[in-house]
Amino acid sequence: MKRKKKIIILFTTIGIILTIVIMYHRYINIVRKFSINNYKSYIEEYPSDIVLDKIGNSKKAKEEAIKIFIKIYGKEIKKKEPFIVYYDKNSKTWMVRGSMPFKCNLPWYSCGGGVPEILISEEGTVLAIWYGK
Repeated sequence: MKRKKKIIILFTTIGIILTIVIMYHRYINIVRKFSINNYKSYIEEYPSDIVLDKIGNSKKAKEEAIKIFIKIYGKEIKKKEPFIVYYDKNSKTWMVRGSMPFKCNLPWYSCGGGVPEILISEEGTVLAIWYGK
C-alpha cells in the first residue's frame, strides 16, 4: 500500500512539473500586442540605421533582435531572457524586449539595470534600439 502511494505521489509531482514547464514555454512564446504610438519618442531618441531582411514571423523577429543585442551589448545580454515578442498589426512592427529574472521581483533581492528593447518593421528596418529601465 505504501508503495502504491509513493508511485501516485511521484507521478502527480512529475505531472505538475511538466504542466508548469509547458505553460511557461507557451507563455514566453505568445506574441503580445502593443501600439507603436506609445513608442514614437523612442524612435526619435534611439534611432537605428540597421536594415535586415524581411521579418515575417515572431520567431525571426526574436532571432534577429537577439543577434543585434549580442552585437551591441555582448553575450551577457542572454541573462535578460526570456525575450518577449510584441506586434503592432496597424504599423506592421515587431517589438522584442528582454525581461528581468524572477528573483529581481523579490523585495529582498536587488537587480541593477533594465532590459534591451528593439523595434523592427516587417520590412526589416530597425526603427529604434534602447536599454530600458
